[in-house]
Amino acid sequence: MSPTEILIIDHDDMVLGLLRGSIVAKDPGAIIDIVKSRAEADLKFQSHLYHCIFCDYDILSENEFELMSHILAGPEKEAEVIVTCYGNPADFNFDPYPAPKWVLSKPVDQRNLSNLLTQLVGVKTDGASDVGISEDTSKSIEKTLKELQHNTNARCIMVCNQDGRVIVQQGETENIAVDSLASLVSGSIISLEEVGRIFNDPTVINLAFREGAKVDLYVMNIGQRLMLIMIQDKSMISPKIGTVWFYARHAAITIHQLISESTTMKKKLEPTG
Repeated sequence: MSPTEILIIDHDDMVLGLLRGSIVAKDPGAIIDIVKSRAEADLKFQSHLYHCIFCDYDILSENEFELMSHILAGPEKEAEVIVTCYGNPADFNFDPYPAPKWVLSKPVDQRNLSNLLTQLVGVKTDGASDVGISEDTSKSIEKTLKELQHNTNARCIMVCNQDGRVIVQQGETENIAVDSLASLVSGSIISLEEVGRIFNDPTVINLAFREGAKVDLYVMNIGQRLMLIMIQDKSMISPKIGTVWFYARHAAITIHQLISESTTMKKKLEPTG
């Protein structure tokens, strides 16, 4: 099967990096071009036929949807067009053209993007099975999370994949939209991986932090396929940020080792003939 060729058109470097990183994480074989203007897109259209075109609504709608007209009338008419926009997609006008089949809201929810790619090009991930976590490994991870919760007094700790699917969690999650939270913050880690690409510096550890008036949020990658999310309530006895990161890093290394050992054992047990 030939690789999927994708063009991403957006003014925002952060959005370009996030979309590219998210797609690569789900479809490593994809060929992805990124441009920031209509003029750059025209040059790409002269030499490429894309399977999918992600385009920012503002760029698409410039000059009375001239770009939309070009795509629908040119060789790119066979491509799937995904319009990206901030706000409610139902509020956007595409007259005189029919509304596109695919509209993706920004900031990008990783679950929505994953579902979209599944429908477009057959890319699919399914939570724990895509990282080979056995029941015994899951229990060992739960033990590690309990120790981390004890050391940091965190309200809740989760291990998630890059789609934002929760694999293992520990602690209180009442009144927290866990899946939505995980899906959104995974974009932060993916964006930081793209920063590493800019510097040609392979990622070892990426950290993301949100300090709130009532709640602090810590996010850390576990290898290339998982991330650790910690939710901590503000209080007089809350540990310092550096202390939390110290214990979180130790837990992330332990979880990565557990998964690596589980994957190695699974391969040894697989029939060779």
